[in-house]
Amino acid sequence: MPENVENIIRTLNDSGFEAYAVGGCIRDEILGRKASDWDIATSALPQDVQRIFKKTVDTGILHGTVSVIKEGLSYEITTYRAENSYTDFRHPDEVMFGVSLLEDLERRDFTINALAYHPDSGLIDRFGGLNDIKDKKIKTVGNADLRFSEDALRMLRAVRFSARLGFEIDPLTLKSMKKNSGFIRRISIERVRDELSGIILSKEPEKLAILFHTGILQHILPELDRKLGQMKNDEIRNILKTFRYVISEKTARWSLLEYISDGSGQIVKRLRFDSRTAARAAKIARNLNAKLGESTVEIRNTISEIGRDIFPCVLHIRKGLIRAGLGIKGEQDGSGANKTGRFDRALEEMSGINRTKMLFKEILRRRDPLEIRDLAINGRDLEALGINRGVL
Repeated sequence: MPENVENIIRTLNDSGFEAYAVGGCIRDEILGRKASDWDIATSALPQDVQRIFKKTVDTGILHGTVSVIKEGLSYEITTYRAENSYTDFRHPDEVMFGVSLLEDLERRDFTINALAYHPDSGLIDRFGGLNDIKDKKIKTVGNADLRFSEDALRMLRAVRFSARLGFEIDPLTLKSMKKNSGFIRRISIERVRDELSGIILSKEPEKLAILFHTGILQHILPELDRKLGQMKNDEIRNILKTFRYVISEKTARWSLLEYISDGSGQIVKRLRFDSRTAARAAKIARNLNAKLGESTVEIRNTISEIGRDIFPCVLHIRKGLIRAGLGIKGEQDGSGANKTGRFDRALEEMSGINRTKMLFKEILRRRDPLEIRDLAINGRDLEALGINRGVL
């Protein structure tokens, strides 16, 4: 536990209040991962926290959260609370303070996040979170239907934790996700996008298949849902594993998802990515089938059409598709070639991309003009030489 966190807990204790480090930070430390954020739960009310500490920020005071600033770092301190009814399937209609630590932990999403720790009394685990961490299991605290009706985003969080930690989702939790899949339509597209990004950028992006099998995917990524619906289970697993062969970077992996879905580029727009990311991802997806060319002149023309800024990413994703054994859409000859033939073809494709990459570097090294702005002279220079507009 960081010294600042322990000092905050002891300061609250010395002022007559309970305080514990809670949630994901405890889980990560148990897993041997360095916790990025430390959250503290306390019996102190927000105004008490503001009175006790010199420098605070009202992070979410209506929900009992005040951030304490120490040595330039921010630590969220939240009053023990219970929550009552969630008519929007996301936010509580009423927050009640003055409850116990146990009641506070009881409202949390998953057992692995319902852990508390005090530097003196040690770990508090009332819901079996430690065993679930050992068993690598994602399970809701208490009734899964209730947890998902409180906050439907928890269904996506379950998949994100599964993909990030390499855990499996408990069968009863999974059954509830399937039963309540339609609730996800009530969640803002921005929050859905962020959770999806967490899954896609994880070490096990193929866990997207869980969203398909539970029926959640049809509500948030209908294009991908339709695509996967045409496949057998092993084909679904293989196509989603393609993400592993592409760098874990937002634009690259969302470009691949666009391509796997329908290549239209509409998904990133609908999910309200920033305009630059949306434009780049859509453009990359549309150009993954582009004919690269073999000669320097042909490759230079392709770069001019695609854009030098996204050309390396196009090459990278195409290599990933080949490595995953999928090839590029439209290139299958339908001949039923044997495995040796497909392997030879993959080697040939990979060799071609490596050669294109080498020529691309050479083109950049020589500073060959790829766009009008790269030319040494412009229209004004020609006019200065006495060449009138429209002559050339």
